[in-house]
Amino acid sequence: MRTYCIETIKQIKVNYGLSLIEFMTVVAIVVVLTSVSIPYLGSIISRYQAESSGYHMLAGLKFCRVEALKREKDITCEINAANKNVVSRVYIDNNTSNSFDTDTDKLLISSTMSNTSYLKVVPELSRWTFDKEGFPNNNQLDQVKLCVVLNNKSTHLNTIFVDPEGVIYMKDANNAPCV
Repeated sequence: MRTYCIETIKQIKVNYGLSLIEFMTVVAIVVVLTSVSIPYLGSIISRYQAESSGYHMLAGLKFCRVEALKREKDITCEINAANKNVVSRVYIDNNTSNSFDTDTDKLLISSTMSNTSYLKVVPELSRWTFDKEGFPNNNQLDQVKLCVVLNNKSTHLNTIFVDPEGVIYMKDANNAPCV
């Protein structure tokens, strides 16, 4: 009986690992899948940048309006999307120069989103002043367009709106051409 068990155990062949052919097959599959997905990767990254930048700007604008209501003062929000960065500033414009001056104005918050190379913001510089009742300084529907630039083609993805009542919201632009 004992010899039978030893012979049975000797007959069992245990394979650990992969053969060279199995390994090369897996590598070939990974290469094919990667080469098929690379053209879509730029689109995914650019859409993510546009969407996250939009939420970044939306948060800055809403913070600006809330600060105007809370402090009962005119508060200015500035969005500058030049040089592949999106910079948001919320400040009290003490000298009413309509731009941020480090000497006289009080900066409430400033934030920067860097490396937004696929993003185009129209217009590049936007500025709103909310009064103590939360209304913007304009009497019309103001907007900022967020576009994606990929392969020298610009696509309009989202638009941020500030209406005359001070309501701030973002809408999908349905991939229209960006002008």
